[in-house]
Amino acid sequence: MSWLVYTRGTIQPHRLDVALRAVHQFGAKLNGVKFEKVLSINEGGKLWFAWDEKEIRSVGENILKKCARPKTQKEHFQKMDLFVKRALAAADKIKSFDLKTVSNQKIINLYDYWYKEIVFAHALIDVDVDAIDVVFEDFFQKKLKAEMPKISENEFIELYKNISVPAYESFISQEQRGAMEIAVRGKEMEKDMDRLYNKFWWTKLGWESMTPHSKEYFAALVKKYRKNKNSASLLKSAEQRNKRVEDKRRELLKKYRFSEEIGYWLEVFDRYTYYHDLRKEMQVRTVYAGYLLMAEAARRLKVSKDDLEWLTHQEVQEILRGGKIDEEEIARRKEAVLELVTKKGIKIWSGKAALEKHQKEIPEKIENVFEFKGMGISRGIVRAKVKVCSGAEEALKKIKKGDILVCGMTLPDYVLAMKRAGAIITDEGGITCHAAIISRELGIPCVVGTKVATRVLKDGDLVEVDAEKGVVKILDRK
Repeated sequence: MSWLVYTRGTIQPHRLDVALRAVHQFGAKLNGVKFEKVLSINEGGKLWFAWDEKEIRSVGENILKKCARPKTQKEHFQKMDLFVKRALAAADKIKSFDLKTVSNQKIINLYDYWYKEIVFAHALIDVDVDAIDVVFEDFFQKKLKAEMPKISENEFIELYKNISVPAYESFISQEQRGAMEIAVRGKEMEKDMDRLYNKFWWTKLGWESMTPHSKEYFAALVKKYRKNKNSASLLKSAEQRNKRVEDKRRELLKKYRFSEEIGYWLEVFDRYTYYHDLRKEMQVRTVYAGYLLMAEAARRLKVSKDDLEWLTHQEVQEILRGGKIDEEEIARRKEAVLELVTKKGIKIWSGKAALEKHQKEIPEKIENVFEFKGMGISRGIVRAKVKVCSGAEEALKKIKKGDILVCGMTLPDYVLAMKRAGAIITDEGGITCHAAIISRELGIPCVVGTKVATRVLKDGDLVEVDAEKGVVKILDRK
């Protein structure tokens, strides 16, 4: 079996449980193709998450078929929007409960309600966004080249960089713009601050982080922009950003006389850039709601939240019904835990058994590689030392000004570290991924989709990141 592997910092089984169960129950049905294999491994402060490569490509190709026709595209997007809306409503309901006042049975029931309401969103959009990342870039480049067969490779690279900038503003930029608007107006109305908080309280959350923003964070953000003499011009530039992208795109479509089909697929591309962000919001808000249920269970059971997070939702529910906590199994899972989803169900290995299974499924080492490629994003060539990070918490600790951030893929909780980085290299992603979106907005050279960066590079390696060509070279190694 060939796995398409994604890496993160530790994500405990309780946080991953909904995604794994969702794929097992509804992945094939909602995606319209055979889709049943998922692998997750937690070991040594790192998570390996993997799709079966053949299956995820099959999903991506099926999405392209749906999106090729306006009618089926509309139906597909409406389904995703509906499922996400339903999931977010359930997450908000859980968040609004005073969980300390309800019975154990009520917590059990809320777990069931929560899962029932969010499972379809996770089964569809969790899979689809990764699948479109896998297939869209090659698909769209072939479309472009078919309409301009005589273009040089260098001219094509330049064209592709410009035309593939999405006409979409990330939620991180929306948050910053919202704070700028309040600061520039000069009057800090309580209702405006409440609106900003209610819209973006979740943007600090990630699979690794369950600490949301406070209202004080947004007050400090507004204060920062109020002190900045350039806030008005920054706001104006932010407001005009999408128009500049759309104007540039129209210019290129006219210059190269592209067909209406190219314009059509650019709109699909923009929509999936939006779904990248929407998926992140759905994931972190629904997982946070599950975390609140688990935290309340831990409080009343008088056990550590850190212990209970190594159990699945169903295992926590069973303990609330009066079952015993298997402390030895929790200890084994903290050492290593591997979960494999197949058509037959979800099987868990822990401790030594998980370590042995890991080696069989995903060999780790890649030797004697000193140059590799990915998709170049933004612009520039940077030479600096790298810091390889398994997750956002590690990135926040390790990344200093000008360092090159190397990771599996960035998520919302990476943004502070990204702002310090001189360049970014990821294993995963394509032109619609989070790292691509944010690096464009920050103007940081970035190479995504290398597949091997975290396994080839080591802390302290001096590398050259050429975001023009998508090439990473190791210049010196300790």
